[in-house]
Amino acid sequence: MQFVIVDDGSPIQYQIPQLPINLTWIKVDQDIRWNQAGARNVGVVYARADTILLTDLDHEVPVDSMRKLIARGSCGKRLYKMYREEPDTGRIYKGHSNFFVMSRGRFFECFGYDEEFAGHYGAEDQRFVKYHKARGTFQCYLPKSIRCFERQDIDRKRSYHSLARDLSFNTPVDSRKRRELAEQGMGHGHSRMFLNFTGPFSWINGWA
Repeated sequence: MQFVIVDDGSPIQYQIPQLPINLTWIKVDQDIRWNQAGARNVGVVYARADTILLTDLDHEVPVDSMRKLIARGSCGKRLYKMYREEPDTGRIYKGHSNFFVMSRGRFFECFGYDEEFAGHYGAEDQRFVKYHKARGTFQCYLPKSIRCFERQDIDRKRSYHSLARDLSFNTPVDSRKRRELAEQGMGHGHSRMFLNFTGPFSWINGWA
């Protein structure tokens, strides 16, 4: 298993920990607001396996779930979501809207995340799914035996950044892309912007 961590332009100075895992740590030097699309794209570029798991750091996947996930075959054209479990009660509930298990090859076939949304909040995740569906990708859930948790060791009030979650810019962008796809057909509705930010990137690659 390879862990790919992307630091999307944070100003914090730190030392990359020495861990006995296959770790690729990428730091994007340019700080673009709401550049989640670009951060995920560069992470997938440096991934080396075909089966990839895309998540933010506020989710935790248990070892047993990872073992079962690794034992599965290729995802092909399936875009999997993962159920979440409430640690205290064991209640199973729906997965996060931007947590996916999928094929790296399929990710690139559909041009990754559309970075035209970067710089402003929202819509890049739902447009990612809708564009995949339009190109024949089938979205479904993994079995409930493969599930994750929302991390409880995060002080969300202090950890979340202060960027405004304002949809006023990206909602019209999303509407335009939906119309382009509907009126002009498959292949439209995606800007093809990819790694649309300056480097250099810095990284550690291989066994720490």
